[in-house]
Amino acid sequence: MDAPTKERIIQEVERILADNFVVAPPIEIDEITSNYGLELIEADFKDYSGKIAGFIDGDTIFVNDKDGQVRQAVTIANLLGRFILYREKLTGDGAYNVLRRAPIGEMTGPVEEDANYFAAQLLIPDILLEKYKDQDTQFLEKIFGVPADFLGYRLQLQFGKGGAQQKYA
Repeated sequence: MDAPTKERIIQEVERILADNFVVAPPIEIDEITSNYGLELIEADFKDYSGKIAGFIDGDTIFVNDKDGQVRQAVTIANLLGRFILYREKLTGDGAYNVLRRAPIGEMTGPVEEDANYFAAQLLIPDILLEKYKDQDTQFLEKIFGVPADFLGYRLQLQFGKGGAQQKYA
């Protein structure tokens, strides 16, 4: 299968939201993940805690137990995206399975970019972002249950680099 297009990712997210009857934030990522038959486990990554946010192995998503709930939500959404978009390529070598810890703006490569795009669209869907368009960023972080850097990334996707700062300055 070819790499997914942005349009296909949005279609997948819209299908997931409809199938799970999502109508308001925050997105219950734990429930959605469970509905896809995936188990969630908070794990102590020991010496790798500062390097790995999470990984997927078979039908289990492991998230770093040192991360807070909002950071874990982003990790889970990213790994769910990998499961849905790249399921046939998930292997034990970690190329597609591991979410390494890095600033979201520094993550490069098609898998990272697609998984982040998927997570952003899933946790902060267009239709719900539009509903709260007149709110400030602190409110948006709270209602969508995401960290500030991830909200910034999502707003940049929606409004462009300068657009997000102008809209929410």
